[in-house]
Amino acid sequence: MLPRLSIVLSLLVTGLAFTQEPMPTVTDSAGKELTLKKWKIVAGTRKLSWAEGKPESFEIREVGSTSFKDGIITFVAMSRVQEVTWDYEKETMTVRVAGLEKPLIGTTKYKDINVLTIEAEVDQGKSGVADLRFRGGPIKGGIRGIKFPNAKAPEKMPEAGPAFAFTVPPEAKSKGGPAVYQASGFQALYRTSNTEEKLLPYLMFKKTLKVEIANIGRLTVGAYNAKDHTAECELKQKDGMDLSVSLPASFPIDGKPATLLGFVGTVPAGYRLFPIHTISQFEPVVEKK
Repeated sequence: MLPRLSIVLSLLVTGLAFTQEPMPTVTDSAGKELTLKKWKIVAGTRKLSWAEGKPESFEIREVGSTSFKDGIITFVAMSRVQEVTWDYEKETMTVRVAGLEKPLIGTTKYKDINVLTIEAEVDQGKSGVADLRFRGGPIKGGIRGIKFPNAKAPEKMPEAGPAFAFTVPPEAKSKGGPAVYQASGFQALYRTSNTEEKLLPYLMFKKTLKVEIANIGRLTVGAYNAKDHTAECELKQKDGMDLSVSLPASFPIDGKPATLLGFVGTVPAGYRLFPIHTISQFEPVVEKK
């Protein structure tokens, strides 16, 4: 019986060794690599309460999306983030995502944007174990990068839905022209409290005009008032009606005050948020036969 028991124990130990997840690796400001054993992310991610599975996601502020601090944001589930690197001279951040061929590029020239902070226990030898924080972001002297070896693409992507094209004006002093982004299953994202957010299939215009997104043929955003966050728009509906309307930032929904955060759609990386001030127009994508 003893030999058989030893074989069973050996298999169990071997199985445990194979089921251990690889640990993240941090590259500090000096270029030294450190393996993190006990760690947690304390800043830079956001739980998407409105998304399927409510994934903990990394917020990536896109490059060239607006001259405002709050730009277009791509939400990538942390389970898909393979590597994040920061270039402090170029003020950029590069994110490699499982399932995507090309990395995502973010900007770090705005305060507290595209920052990731990790808290971990690090063995200091004879001095003991220290709780250290590793922060990558706009402050020079931060970490150069971090790798997550266990990242993987999801087996099932979110349902796409109809595709929409978003025209994004160039940043101030930019020599390039407007860019066109695409996202599917577009809905309006409203914040109803400090912690609650809600996706809605319609937009609310002044004074009480409610328009289903499925009935929008084109929405052109004209003058944007940065003080009260309202936008004057030209609305073309699929039924042929054209309207000049005002899109307010705040509006009561179900008797509660709600704030429009922007438009959310699915993209290969996860989800993408377009605040109203980042776009000049959006319309459904007509597939060529």
